[in-house]
Amino acid sequence: MNSDSSFVISPMTKRIELNAGEVYHGTLSISNPANATNDFKFKVSVSAYSVSGDDYSADFLTENDRTLITNWITLDKDSGTLKPNETAKINYTITVPENAPGGGQYAALLVTSDADSGNTDGIAVENVFEMASLIFAKIEGEIEHGGEIKENNIPGFVTELPITVDAYVSNSGNVHDIARVAVEVKSIFSAEPIYPKSYENNTIEETIMPDTSRYIIRELDGFSPLGIYTIKQTITYLDDVSVVEKTVIACPIWFMVLLSVTVITIVYSIFKSLKRHRRRKQMFRD
Repeated sequence: MNSDSSFVISPMTKRIELNAGEVYHGTLSISNPANATNDFKFKVSVSAYSVSGDDYSADFLTENDRTLITNWITLDKDSGTLKPNETAKINYTITVPENAPGGGQYAALLVTSDADSGNTDGIAVENVFEMASLIFAKIEGEIEHGGEIKENNIPGFVTELPITVDAYVSNSGNVHDIARVAVEVKSIFSAEPIYPKSYENNTIEETIMPDTSRYIIRELDGFSPLGIYTIKQTITYLDDVSVVEKTVIACPIWFMVLLSVTVITIVYSIFKSLKRHRRRKQMFRD
């Protein structure tokens, strides 16, 4: 049977609060869509979850004091096969030790498709697809919240859409926290916001992991690439709020080239006109 990469898992992220000595029961759903053309054979495993770099690249290999929870999780089954339009439920149990440290604990339930192997030509082919359901656990106890908003950046001049704004946030505590970033764009000729089109899309929320710093990058699109705009970005994180508002000139390169050519043409025309005028004046004097 061929593997299908279009499987769906739910939830993608699970946030839970646990106490030392508690036993928690959760469920992961794995679905093979109705439009799938093949049966889907899968495996499930428990892995550590952390991030690396300011861009938050996912790391499912590194184990540390924040991934102890991987040793507390057990699965009721770790493999299965789904026909199109079928869903499997994987039940898992988290048994928190009595001496579990307070703070954040992070793990992932990795769902991996079986590899395709072999074809009529005798050549081995491998297509392995993997998705992760992330577990963000807060263990009650000595909880420390800390961090700051380090940067709130809006460009002053851009040559193309999307316009990119960004924030830089750090977490010095021992548990994950949420940074909220709201962006609003207005034309200087109108008081009404032109981005976002609906207020529900105004704010995004990003998780900041302990002992990390994260760039939160947002691309703004859906309005004219030529114009003068007022962009306001508001970052809310812990007890800190940063608001930056800036006038941004958006001017495509083609327009700058056209404007340059136009200015050069006008200047040249004026120069030629002045030169002709001087010749005529000289002829009149002669």
